[in-house]
Amino acid sequence: MVRRFIASWLCGVALWGGSLAAQPAWQDPQQASFPVVQGQGCQPQLRGSYNRLPERFQAEVRAGLWHLSHHSAGLYVDFQSDAPEIHLRYGIVGSPAMSHMAATGVSGMDLYVRSADSSWHFVSKSFDDPFADTVHYTFRPYLTTGGMHHYRLYLPLYNQVSWMNVGVDPSMQLAWIPRSEALPIVAYGTSILQGGCASRPGMAWANILARKLDLPLINLGFSGNGQMDSVLLDLMAHTPARIYLIDCLPNLVGMEDAVVEQKYLKGVRQLRAQGNQTPILLVEHAGGGEKESKESEGKNSVLRRCYEQLKREGVKQLYYMTRKEIALSSEATVDGTHPTDWGMQTIAEAYARKVQKILK
Repeated sequence: MVRRFIASWLCGVALWGGSLAAQPAWQDPQQASFPVVQGQGCQPQLRGSYNRLPERFQAEVRAGLWHLSHHSAGLYVDFQSDAPEIHLRYGIVGSPAMSHMAATGVSGMDLYVRSADSSWHFVSKSFDDPFADTVHYTFRPYLTTGGMHHYRLYLPLYNQVSWMNVGVDPSMQLAWIPRSEALPIVAYGTSILQGGCASRPGMAWANILARKLDLPLINLGFSGNGQMDSVLLDLMAHTPARIYLIDCLPNLVGMEDAVVEQKYLKGVRQLRAQGNQTPILLVEHAGGGEKESKESEGKNSVLRRCYEQLKREGVKQLYYMTRKEIALSSEATVDGTHPTDWGMQTIAEAYARKVQKILK
């Protein structure tokens, strides 16, 4: 009996490298002496959590939106390490998968490494256990040179992370990188912005865009709840940013045109209150194919009218992106609406072209 216990225990040890000395030295990013979690607004009210809205918003937003704000879409941590293997363990609160979206996108994490030319590269990983309330990964970077490398770890798109540890061999180094002080892109939208239905977090269009532009991004995408809510527009107005992206039309298709018009006119004026001159990009409903539906066509016409009226009112730094500029193919979606990775790349490239032109 004792021998069987010892053998079983040693097998467990072997999962982490084959010896007691090789077990990872774990670090918790929330225990760093400085803020580490990137992609959160409202700092320092969110310190210690992986949520997107602070507690004070619970009484101000719909219950569904509040639930979605606990999903860690767009959040990531940066760190440096010289380790040939990087281990990850974390706890998730909700179901690990959805019917039309891979578990690796809903509940998984992605690691990227930055090369000498500043480009980002996906790091392959193995799943040490099936998805459950605790998830284990092992990442094995393919590094051509030794020394410290810059890593970015993306959190799940459609699940809540309750805790997280990153570990390396005790003989190797791991150092957290402080939260960026650069002005972020602040994006407000729907499930498509939140990340549905990317196969993994690094392929969400907002995360692709942030890598392309080398800028932090705050993801205010809420599935079914991108509805131009005043409380979120007020949050945006009080968040210093490089540019505001507003892509809410897919969640407003079922509303009367007059209601949609009122929401957009009020929302843009709200962002411009108190002299805020941050560029604003209004985005048409991209649809899910070459042929525009009557519903999205009608709402795009409403948005165009809003844009033209606001320009006549003298609103500065207001920009517009059409569905034709996005050019999302129906083959690039899983259901006619939510993008595959191909669709996410298509959307990100359209945004990158437009935002670079605005910010040049």
